[in-house]
Amino acid sequence: MTSPSQVADRVDSLLAAWNARDLDGFVAQLAPQVYWHDLGMPHPPAIGRDAVRAFSEAVLRAFPDFQYTLRGAICVAADGLSCVVPFLITATQVKPLTPPGYAPTGRPIRVEGLDYLSFDEHYVTRIETRFDMIDAVEQLLGLSLRPPPGSLREGAAVRLQRLLALWARRKGRVLTAPPPNTTLGVKSNAVRGSTSMMAINLASKLATFADYWQPRTVGQFNGHDLMVVKVKGEFVWHKHENTDDFFLVLKGRITVRMRDGDVTLGPGELFVVPKGAEHCPVADEEAHILLIEPQGTPNTGNAETAAPRRVI
Repeated sequence: MTSPSQVADRVDSLLAAWNARDLDGFVAQLAPQVYWHDLGMPHPPAIGRDAVRAFSEAVLRAFPDFQYTLRGAICVAADGLSCVVPFLITATQVKPLTPPGYAPTGRPIRVEGLDYLSFDEHYVTRIETRFDMIDAVEQLLGLSLRPPPGSLREGAAVRLQRLLALWARRKGRVLTAPPPNTTLGVKSNAVRGSTSMMAINLASKLATFADYWQPRTVGQFNGHDLMVVKVKGEFVWHKHENTDDFFLVLKGRITVRMRDGDVTLGPGELFVVPKGAEHCPVADEEAHILLIEPQGTPNTGNAETAAPRRVI
């Protein structure tokens, strides 16, 4: 387990590289398939080191005096694998932000927000940057985008919204809020006679993380977790004494090594390891897998070394 001081050191190292404009050092601390979702990105998220570097270069070109500082204590998760970083950004746009090509305004901005960081043993695997985007745009433009309460602008905005809502309903595109007991993106049949469901897009779920051998739960089925996981390299030899182990390959190829022979799987192929059988999954290149296991089953066969259960 990573200690809070170690997490703070990793955050300090990351910020030092950014503020020093050392993008080589900054990117080197990120996982090869790092996921970064920033509200300031023209087309979020940026996935992978190359995409992160391209976004970083665009920001620093447009805001050459960009500075990122801590505005409070870092909040570290109990397992040491994630943290929340309260930040203050000061910057002045003096060149176009390209892409997409927003013209410079020459105005300074001061933005407070939060960064959510996830880690594995070696790298930052995920960054989520949250701040008040409207406030930042108002500072850049020198305009008030939020209409004052009770103003003519607010009334006009309400009337426009009502027209758009009427158009959406007539087009059959209105989205209704899910019932209170909705979980994991699946709408339950809480309303009598209703059979509507919300599909779970596995590719979208997989795009939200980059670390390997760390399953994410995307749904539940009769007391079982439906999980997606990215894998690369060799896992550990292990077994599950009380349950079979289900593998369905969504992308790439994996080999399930067993004591009496290997099983190689490609996209659309599945294999079930019998309970009690030792096995070791291996992937030469990144592969994506769907797993189905009883809730709480440790992926290593040992609760002390297993990946934490994460729901997305």
